[in-house]
Amino acid sequence: MGMDFRINNLLASIDANCARPFCITSLAQQVNLSASRCHSLFKNNVGISPLKYVQNLRLERACSLLETSFLTIKEIMHVVGINDRSYFGRTFKKAYGLTPIAYRKRSHD
Repeated sequence: MGMDFRINNLLASIDANCARPFCITSLAQQVNLSASRCHSLFKNNVGISPLKYVQNLRLERACSLLETSFLTIKEIMHVVGINDRSYFGRTFKKAYGLTPIAYRKRSHD
């Protein structure tokens, strides 16, 4: 059995618009589900919550930009949809074991 078509639609929407703010209610409305049903269906199909998926996607895109661009950390945050530098630093370090600056330095060595 494949992934639910509504979750496929959400994944495509999230992937195309990851920099915009997301909440479970707005995601659920896109596919005509209640917030709780959307959360449950997403987690059952993807393995993580929708908001965790968004966070992971943003961090992956930030990694790519750190490796391939000369954008500042602040510009990268804006591009991927993260507004709080402290939050970005904490979640990035938790996910990758390095601060964004250290990650960039390591990838350019």
